[in-house]
Amino acid sequence: MGKGDKAPGRLSELRKRAEQKAEQDIVALRDQPAAKMHEIVHELRVHQIELEMQNEELRQAQLELEGLRRKYYDLFDFAPVGYFAFDEKGLIVDVNLTGADLLGMPKSGLLKKEFSHWIAPESEDTFYLHRKEIIGTGAAQKCELKLRKSDGSEFFGQLDSKVEVDEEGNFEGIRTTVTDITERWKAERERFEYQARLKAMASQLSRTQELERQKFSMRLHDSISQSLAVARLNLQLLARSITDRALAEKLNDVSTEIRVIMEESYSLMLELSSPILYELGLTAAVGSLLESRLLDGQGVEYELVAPETRLDLDREMQVTLYQAVRELLVNAVKYAEAEKVEVTIEKEGDCLRISVKDDGIGFDESAVKSPSGKGGFGLFNLTESLEGLGGKLKIESRPGQGTVAIITAPLVCESKV
Repeated sequence: MGKGDKAPGRLSELRKRAEQKAEQDIVALRDQPAAKMHEIVHELRVHQIELEMQNEELRQAQLELEGLRRKYYDLFDFAPVGYFAFDEKGLIVDVNLTGADLLGMPKSGLLKKEFSHWIAPESEDTFYLHRKEIIGTGAAQKCELKLRKSDGSEFFGQLDSKVEVDEEGNFEGIRTTVTDITERWKAERERFEYQARLKAMASQLSRTQELERQKFSMRLHDSISQSLAVARLNLQLLARSITDRALAEKLNDVSTEIRVIMEESYSLMLELSSPILYELGLTAAVGSLLESRLLDGQGVEYELVAPETRLDLDREMQVTLYQAVRELLVNAVKYAEAEKVEVTIEKEGDCLRISVKDDGIGFDESAVKSPSGKGGFGLFNLTESLEGLGGKLKIESRPGQGTVAIITAPLVCESKV
């Protein structure tokens, strides 16, 4: 027998008991005097009026509650996000119209069904772990996954869930909001692809620039530097062969100026592209860079700690690391006003770790993330180039406390772009 069948029976039984009570009261009143009966009737009338007034108030309250209930269901059903209620087995026990529309099903077709039926296969584990974490911790949880509508079309949804408990803290169910984030996901995907294309273009540009720098450096080394060396040698021979002392001194002065030009050309060659990098590897190139006028010519003390054997590095990674060290050394001398620089190159498992430490004036670390001010763009570009090859640049610096820059990179490099 259903609930609807039991209610009339209970009302009938209640009326019978009321009639019996009224009959007992009437018997008790028969022996009362007329004045007392009049007083009792008056009291009963007052109570009747009070009950009628209370009944009217209850009726008004019921009407207000009904209005609020309709407003609640309107807010619930037509909310901009889907609302779902699940039991401990993951069955849908309640859902609003928006949630039903998201899945392309009527509400009646969703109740008592497993929500996992509308989850794409690649997101099933995500939903399982989501529910497990909610039930296990009792804390609100969030996840993003791919959902399927009844027509087979797919969309991306964000689930925000929390546990419902009774007054004693016992588990009652899970309430979840589902938000369609397909447009946001597409926008993020497009942004990611755009950034990937930019990195690919930047990598290609960097390779092209390095090739041009290498060509110009080799030309500077093989042509201009060699010609200057020959000219200087001829001047020295000429100065020794003549007897005019004043003319010989002038020739020696010109020879000295040529030597200075040759040293500047060598420093310029190293700044453009080090031939030693391609011939002897990264460690030798960094050592040559430290010994050049970049540091030694500025009176800066330096120390290099590195493996004696040649490092097996991808060509592009080798060039990027060399440029990174050079940029950091330039910053130490030009901007940090350092008096001492320490460079450490070491292996750590499958990675290479390069540390560049100086005792300069330091700088604001945000320059790496937001390129502005002295050296900012160079450091920002270094970070982007290293990340494109699977590497990382970490800088620890405080004004007046020097700088430590740490580069980590894979020994076997595969470009990400």
